[in-house]
Amino acid sequence: MNFAAETSLGLVTIRAFNMADRFFKNYLKLEDTDAALFFYSNAAMEWLVLRIEALQNLTAITAALLLVLVPQGYVSPGNNYMKDKLPR
Repeated sequence: MNFAAETSLGLVTIRAFNMADRFFKNYLKLEDTDAALFFYSNAAMEWLVLRIEALQNLTAITAALLLVLVPQGYVSPGNNYMKDKLPR
């Protein structure tokens, strides 16, 4: 963005020395570099999001399987916990 702003301020000088093609090629090179960095950043973010979602799904499935496969009576219901803790 700074290159475009500075070029627009010096446009009269650039045209006076007949360097418009050189500045336009440099601008396109800078835009390509910026687009490549943006693409790589988005690709890395998608890769990371995919891995984190897989770990979240694995955690949820493991917790659900443990709850289903635990033998009946192995885990006491929560309502008995407070009965024992209340003063009599």
